[in-house]
Amino acid sequence: MEMLYTRCCGLDVHKSSVSACVLIREGGCTQKKYGRYGAMTRELEELARWLHELGVTHVAMESTGVYWKPMWNVLEGQFQLLLVNAQHIKNVPGRKTDVKDSEWVAELLQHGLLHPSFVPEIRIRDLRDLARARATLSLMWGLHWAEVSIEPIKAFLYYRLSGRKMPRVECYVALIRARHTQHTKQRILR
Repeated sequence: MEMLYTRCCGLDVHKSSVSACVLIREGGCTQKKYGRYGAMTRELEELARWLHELGVTHVAMESTGVYWKPMWNVLEGQFQLLLVNAQHIKNVPGRKTDVKDSEWVAELLQHGLLHPSFVPEIRIRDLRDLARARATLSLMWGLHWAEVSIEPIKAFLYYRLSGRKMPRVECYVALIRARHTQHTKQRILR
């Protein structure tokens, strides 16, 4: 079968770890190099350095849920990235491990047999996150009017959104509190 990429990597992404398999094709021989990294930013940056050292050009990641997002944000712009739905990759039956999964993803990528999922550009992703945050904060405002505590919801937003969006969340929370204070003063004066 024809090989499209001589230096590529397959990633199996989980909540707290990433398994990587790099395939390097030189002189008719394929080398396999394996790595396992954590899911924190510093560890993902180590993964990016490791991939650069090996000369990787294309990276495919298999992930379910939203665990791929931090990895995508770190690797975007450094490599050609493909996000692949785990259900579209049918592995051979037998013992299933993270290392075997990452190797299978790398082999499929090397031969161009993967169909990537759509990932919008960064501006659209940020806009979507902001719209979701606004919807959640609108819900918070409604709950606040019903005299439900705002702090657990604010904590949820901090957990859900990245650090870049925190100033926006603080602005919304301040706006909600200001409107609530103004409305409370008007009720007292009546």
